[in-house]
Amino acid sequence: ESPVQSAGYLARFHDLEVRSINLDDLMLIPDAPDRDYVVDYESKDLREVRDIISGENVLAGYNLANQNPHPRLWKLIAEKALEELDFSTAEKAFVRAENYYGIQLVKQLKTMTDKNKSKAEVAVYLGKFDEAEAIYRGIDRKDLALQMRNRIGDYSRVVQLLQTGGGSDKLIRIAWDHIGDHYSDRFKWKKAIQYYSQCNNYEKLAECYYRLAMYGELAVLSGQVPDGTALLTKLADMFDSVGMYEQAVDVYIRANNPRAALDCCILQNRWEKALELAETHDFPQTEGLLQRFAGELIQKKKWLEAVELYRRANRPTEAAILLGEIAERAATKDVKPSLAKKLHVLAALEVERHRKRTMDNATNATLNGTKTAAGTVAQATAATLETLMMTSLEANATTTTLVGQTTNNTNSANKTSKAFANAWRGAAAYHFYMLAQRQYYAGNMDAAMKSSIKLCEYDDILAPRDIYSLLALAAYQNKFFGICSQAFVKLETLPNIPEKVKEEIETLAVKIFSENVPSDPAVLPEVYMKCLEVNKSYKACVITGRAILESPSVMCKTCRHLMLEHEKKKDLINCPLCHSELR
Repeated sequence: ESPVQSAGYLARFHDLEVRSINLDDLMLIPDAPDRDYVVDYESKDLREVRDIISGENVLAGYNLANQNPHPRLWKLIAEKALEELDFSTAEKAFVRAENYYGIQLVKQLKTMTDKNKSKAEVAVYLGKFDEAEAIYRGIDRKDLALQMRNRIGDYSRVVQLLQTGGGSDKLIRIAWDHIGDHYSDRFKWKKAIQYYSQCNNYEKLAECYYRLAMYGELAVLSGQVPDGTALLTKLADMFDSVGMYEQAVDVYIRANNPRAALDCCILQNRWEKALELAETHDFPQTEGLLQRFAGELIQKKKWLEAVELYRRANRPTEAAILLGEIAERAATKDVKPSLAKKLHVLAALEVERHRKRTMDNATNATLNGTKTAAGTVAQATAATLETLMMTSLEANATTTTLVGQTTNNTNSANKTSKAFANAWRGAAAYHFYMLAQRQYYAGNMDAAMKSSIKLCEYDDILAPRDIYSLLALAAYQNKFFGICSQAFVKLETLPNIPEKVKEEIETLAVKIFSENVPSDPAVLPEVYMKCLEVNKSYKACVITGRAILESPSVMCKTCRHLMLEHEKKKDLINCPLCHSELR
C-alpha cells in the first residue's frame, strides 16, 4: 500500500482505519478545537471493497472480502446488501462478521411481505431515520413512524408527529417527560421546567425549582400536590433545608407527619409554632424541651439567646423576667446603667406585648360569644386579663436566675409581681438616674436635685446608697441644706452599711452642718417632700425630671410617661424614656 503523507500524530488504528490528529493546529487554539483536526485514513482493502460495491456489484465485493476477510469488510458488504434488499448475501456477511443482531434483523426482514416496510427497517438500521419516517408516512403508517421515533429516543420528533394528529395524550405526556429528562441530565433546569410543566411531573418539577432556588414557585407547586402523597414529604424537606419553616410545617401536616413538622420548628428555633403544634397534636414533651434548651443557654451565659428563645416561643413573661435579671446584672456588676435601661425597656415592651395580646384575645372571645353590653364586655376582658396575669405571676414565682439556679422564695415572687405590676419602673429608674447625673455634670444643680428626689421611689431597683449620695451632693451644691440633711439621715440609717463607712458619713455631716444651717432657701412643692420622706410617687417630666403639677403635658402612648409641653422641642421625635416615636 502506498504511503500517505500527513502532519498529524497517530491516534488509533481500528477497523481498517488510521486516525490522526493535527496537534500543531489544535494547540494553537486549544479551547476551541475543530473537528477537522481529526483525520481518518482508510486502508487499501477497505477502499477497494467500497469502490466495488458502490458500483452495485455486491457479489464481487463479497469475493474480494473473502480473500482478505475482516469484520469491517463484512459489515460494509452486509449494509450494502441490505440497501439492495439482497437478504441472502447480507445474511452470509453478517455470519462471517459474527454479528448476531444483524442475523436476527435479516430473519425479520425475510418475513415481511411489504418491501416498503423492509426498506424502512433497513433505513432505521443504517441510521437514516428521516428516510425511514418518509417511507412510513408514504405508506400511511404514521403509527410505525411514531414507534420508530420512540425506539430511537427522538422525543422532540414524537411530539411533532403527535401534534399533527394521531396518538394519545398519554403518549405526548411521556414524550414531554423524556424531553425534560434530556435537559435535566444536562443541568439545563429552565428548559426542563418547560416540559415537566406540560406533563405535570410534579416530582421532577420540584427538583428543578429547588435547583434553581425558585422557592416561590416551589411553594405554589406544593399547593397543587394532593394531600397524603409521598411527594409532600420530599417537598417539606426542601422547604426545611432552606429555612422556610411555615411552608415546611404546612406540607408536613398535609403529609400526615406532624412529628416532622414539630422537629422542623424546634430545629429552626420557631418555638411559638412548635408549642402550637405540640398542643394541637398532643406532644407534651415539647414544653420540657423548651425549658431544658433555655436552661442550657442560661448556663452557657447566652442570656440574650435565651430571651430570643422565649420570645419566639411566645413566652413574654419569661423573656421579661430574664431581661430584668440581665439588666440588674449590667447595672450592679458591669456598672452600665445605659445598658440596664435598654434592657428594662425591652422587658417592659415584652410585658406590654403580652398584655395587649391577652386583651385582644379576651375581647375577641367575648365578642364572638353572646351579645353583651359594652360595659359587660370591658369587665369580662379586664377580669380575664387579671386572671391570666396572676396565673402567669404564680407560675413564674419560681424564676431561673442568671447562673442557672432556681430560687423559690418570697422575695423573688414579690420582685416578679412588682415588676409586672408596673413594667416601666425599671426603665424609668435608670432613666431618671442618668438624667440626674447628666444634669449634675452640666452644672444644673437645681434640676439634678429634683431628679434625684424622684429616684427615692425607686430604692427597690437602684442602690439606696447611690440614690441618697447623689441627692446629698446635688442638694449641697444647690445650697438646699435641709434636703441635704435629710439625705444624710437616710444614708446614716441604711441597713447593712459598714461601720467605718457610717462613721465617715457622720463625720462629713457634722463638718457640713456645723458650717451651714440645715434649711432650704425655698420651699419645695409637697410632692417632692413626700417622695423624699415616704417614697410617694409623683408624675415627673421625663425631659427635665421636674414634677408635673398643673402645667400642660404630653403623654407617650407607649410607656405612658409624661413630659412638660413647654419643654418638648419641635424636633423631638422620640420619647426620651422608651425611645418610641411620638405620635
